[in-house]
Amino acid sequence: MSFPGETVTGTITFITPEAYPHCLWEGKVINIQEGNKIIGYAKVTKVMNELLKIEE
Repeated sequence: MSFPGETVTGTITFITPEAYPHCLWEGKVINIQEGNKIIGYAKVTKVMNELLKIEE
């Protein structure tokens, strides 16, 4: 749980990473949503699954 204005560190796991190949890179900002409402943002600091890393 976090509160408005707080910064937290966490891990995001894709259930089906093969559906999103080569879509992430360090520094990418991702919306965190509850339904259609954006409740926060995540900044990628490390991509651990090689399948998800963008090809450079």
